[in-house]
Order: sequence, then structure tokens, then C-alpha cells
Amino acid sequence: MNDRFNIAIKVKKYIFMIDELIINYPKKDYVLKDRLKSSCYNLLEYIYRANYSKDKYSYQMDILTNISMIDFYLEESYHKKIISERKLLNYTNKLEEITKMVYGWIDEDKVK
Repeated sequence: MNDRFNIAIKVKKYIFMIDELIINYPKKDYVLKDRLKSSCYNLLEYIYRANYSKDKYSYQMDILTNISMIDFYLEESYHKKIISERKLLNYTNKLEEITKMVYGWIDEDKVK
């Protein structure tokens, strides 16, 4: 149970980081900004849903899907020159940490 709380805590910190990042997005890219923010909130929601559900696996797959989408939105932001390569690497590295924790959670549930 403690691992899931650690994942939730990491995702909350990540959301706060994303909020600081998207302040500087241009108005013309509001769709990208909104989708990035929405995917981050959905990520946290799916973590909580998986934590309370008997069917954790489907929510865990939703978590991984959201992580992939966040990664894509960040990559798109870089290609549109909204964020720098350094910021892209920083945010994707933190996202990779979360991904590893989720895979650990999935592996732990398979053992049970």
C-alpha cells in the first residue's frame, strides 16, 4: 500500500511542476496545454481508482496510457519550441521514474 501512496505523491509533485511549466504556453496552443494538464489529473485519478478497485490491472493500463500521452504532449511542446530540450529531458526523466514505479506495482500485483 505504501508504494501506491509514493506514486500518488510523485504524481502530485509532477502536476505542480507541470502547472508551472504550462503558464508560459502561448494562447494558440491552448489545446496542447489543456490536454497535458488533463492527462496529468487523469493520471492521479487512475492511480486512486486502481488503489481502491478489485480490477487494478485495467486502471494500471490506463495509468501507463496517460503517461505515454503526457510524454507525447511534452515532445510536441518541444517540437513547437514551447519548451527547451533541457526542460523536456527534466520532465520526461521524472515521468520515467513514475513509470518504473507503476511497473513495479503491476509486478507486485502479479505475484499476489
